[in-house]
Amino acid sequence: MKGKRIFPIAWLAIACMAAAMGAEAPTTPVLPPVRHPGGGQVVYFLLTDRFANGSSANDRGGIAGESVSAHGFDPTRVQFYHGGDLVGLTGRLDYLQRLGVSAIWITPPFVNKPVQGGFGSGSAGYHGYWITDFLNIDPHLGTLEQMRAFVDAAHARGIRVYCDIVVNHTADVITPSGGGGYVSKFSFRYRDAEGNVFDDRAFAANGIVNPDFPAMSAVTSFPRPPVVAAGEPTKKPAWLNDLTNYHNRGDSAFSGEDYNYGDIAGLDDLFTEKREVLEGFIEVYRYWIETVGFDGFRIDTVKHVNPEFWQGFSPAIRRIAREAGIEDFLQFGEVFNGDPRYLSQWSTAAGIDTVLDFGLVFQMREFVSRGRSSDTLYNLFDQDDLYTDHDSNAASLVTFLGNHDIGRFGFFLREDNALAPDERLLDLAELGYGLLFTVRGQPCVYYGDEQGMVGT
Repeated sequence: MKGKRIFPIAWLAIACMAAAMGAEAPTTPVLPPVRHPGGGQVVYFLLTDRFANGSSANDRGGIAGESVSAHGFDPTRVQFYHGGDLVGLTGRLDYLQRLGVSAIWITPPFVNKPVQGGFGSGSAGYHGYWITDFLNIDPHLGTLEQMRAFVDAAHARGIRVYCDIVVNHTADVITPSGGGGYVSKFSFRYRDAEGNVFDDRAFAANGIVNPDFPAMSAVTSFPRPPVVAAGEPTKKPAWLNDLTNYHNRGDSAFSGEDYNYGDIAGLDDLFTEKREVLEGFIEVYRYWIETVGFDGFRIDTVKHVNPEFWQGFSPAIRRIAREAGIEDFLQFGEVFNGDPRYLSQWSTAAGIDTVLDFGLVFQMREFVSRGRSSDTLYNLFDQDDLYTDHDSNAASLVTFLGNHDIGRFGFFLREDNALAPDERLLDLAELGYGLLFTVRGQPCVYYGDEQGMVGT
């Protein structure tokens, strides 16, 4: 192995000696660079509800009455809908084209549970991650025809559209009988419909989700029988209403197994080890590729789903996109972790095209905002080869300085440099974005950063 590693240097030495003696240099095959066909973009990420309100007619999502707890619209409070929609977004495409972006990433546009508990009087699904109907556009944002018009108008300007998708969870509709926290598999192992104990991991291994997964019962298979209270919405597609298609173990504490099996803040966590869940979501997102023509997917909560799911899902989506004529379809995952050794597994072993580069954003804050040594970036880039596989490398990473998961870069600058004048903060912001646009990866601008938004 050592000889193979120094071979390129030895070959260069031989070539130089041959050239010096006037001899013809030996030839060796030149391999093409490993690049994803959808790479090389400048991405603009926006929350559709927070970008531009083109029609006040859909502000309340077609929900009658004045109650904010029903329709979720209240632009005076941050946790509710503010009225942004697809009509408004389409009307701002000229602005985005002048800005120089080549791809727009939008938050999930599917029908959400308008309001859920928490935050005192509740919080609305303006962000798009509380989905109840995966087959229709949320009426707060517009219609299917308006989505098609937006995508067509973007394509006419040479701009790609990436849709944020979710497979890990739905809105919070299911509750365990009796309530309570997470129940581990050590305390209660899954049981089939006949009461026999089984290990679900035995049916999702080596990249295959087994069709012979045991039949389960909502009454006997789980630690606490799952129930749906009266008045909760029916989900679409219909298979999402089968309570045995969820893990049903309680809220995640974000440690150990409950990363995969627990509900994130109560959101109903899907049993992604089951074949019907895998195949169901492949068909859901086939519909959107074929109906709207999205150019890629940003995939939410990737690390909370078993790798075998992605090993089945991502190749299937790739194939569906090619059949629809989208050869350069890009899938990039949200893996909230800054360690390249962990991050890279999801784009190599798990098979997703690439990931959001949380490693870079954390180290950029250290270097730009906190004045740490450039060694923080050097050490990060020194691990780039971890991302290299047969179809992509670190050049495909989607890089960023802030987003809805962590906050705005301007806020970090102000927090880390509390006594600095605005001129100094602007210099640091320009340094950060200057680096973002010149290092490897596909830079992603968080909407409003180009306008100097700071956030809270």
